Amino acid sequence: MKIELNEVAMVALVFIVFIAIVNAERRGSRRLTESGHTNSRSWLFPICLCIWLAASAAFASSGLIQDDPRWMMPVMLPAFIGASTLALTGIGQRIAQSTPWFAIIGFHSFRIVIELVFHRLYLEDRLPVQATYHGLNFDILTGIAACALCLWMAISRPPRTVLIAWNTAGLALVVTIVVVASLSMPSPLRQFTNEPSTILLSTFPFIWVPTFLAPVALAGHLVIYRKLRLECCPAKHRSCER
Repeated sequence: MKIELNEVAMVALVFIVFIAIVNAERRGSRRLTESGHTNSRSWLFPICLCIWLAASAAFASSGLIQDDPRWMMPVMLPAFIGASTLALTGIGQRIAQSTPWFAIIGFHSFRIVIELVFHRLYLEDRLPVQATYHGLNFDILTGIAACALCLWMAISRPPRTVLIAWNTAGLALVVTIVVVASLSMPSPLRQFTNEPSTILLSTFPFIWVPTFLAPVALAGHLVIYRKLRLECCPAKHRSCER
């Protein structure tokens, strides 16, 4: 049985990102407990993530999206809505409060790996050019800049305006590639008609890019905005939301 490097890299990346966000949430939960609050439901977060990953993988393996690409949007939307909701509620606040700046920014370096995998898939004629940095996908710059910011933080704290600019640009880039990939899917919404399409992203394990990694990237930017706000108004947000 031939082992595909792209598939292995994607599964490994999802595992690493999963561990990173679960650890960040648990760190926030411990801080909440130490402050005198109770958080008996912290175990629900990793379980729900596992269920979602398994469900999206099963959905991809069923072949339903490949037969009817219109299913892709209903599969993606819950992931983005759920990730955004979590980032804007108690879990997001706990992660923002308990995670140091170098970790919360350096986390976004995982996007470099995604773009390198996409580059290989493009060279293998499995993804369209617009879904890579040869075309309209420049999300790799977010990851590279995240690494640069971490090095900067080892010397001194970057200005707040730099953090806001990087975070806003990173958010715009992840939204851009989601839109480009969606408009390259062979559905009634398709605008990019060059081949191949992005139907590959509906197969396992690449289904985890639009249903897990991209929503996590979006949520990560929202959490950073929350962290920036917490630094401005620490007294107002001293207690974690449940």
